[in-house]
Amino acid sequence: MIKLSEVFKNILLIIPSDNSFINQNSKSIIFIILITIKPMQEKMFTFNYYKYPIVPVKFCFKERETPYIDALLDSGGDFIVIPMPIAHYLGLKLKKAGDVDTAGGIASLYKADLNMSMGGKNDCVEYKSIQIHVSGRNDIPVLIGRHPIFEDYEIIFRKKKNQLILRSAIGNPFS
Repeated sequence: MIKLSEVFKNILLIIPSDNSFINQNSKSIIFIILITIKPMQEKMFTFNYYKYPIVPVKFCFKERETPYIDALLDSGGDFIVIPMPIAHYLGLKLKKAGDVDTAGGIASLYKADLNMSMGGKNDCVEYKSIQIHVSGRNDIPVLIGRHPIFEDYEIIFRKKKNQLILRSAIGNPFS
């Protein structure tokens, strides 16, 4: 999440004292707002990409947390999905979300909120109180769908270099 105080260095509202910005036909006043954008650092993660695009993630709920888990970056999925054993380990409070038809058959889905870290011990990004889905099936990997990762990062697959690169889209919020 980008705080406005981190993006905007200062905001200056200019109102001329001679009323030269008043439109005589409509009697409306035109204001000019100058915004100076403070330069932002780009956040970038590079992960090994051998057979599948894998991203290390850690889940936290209250006092419990998982170790870092290899999660599959799933461009065909809409959201984050974890298997039921991880939900039980964390002690998540699950709400029924419905049933979905998957390649492996029909699966029950539940919803919960938790915290997720992506990256590693030394360099990570944290998502606080993010909604995830829990599969009633135990035979699936952790899946990282398009929300929120594909919204926050440009995803670059460099298969020949065995790299998966996530480059943040922070900076000019008007671009």
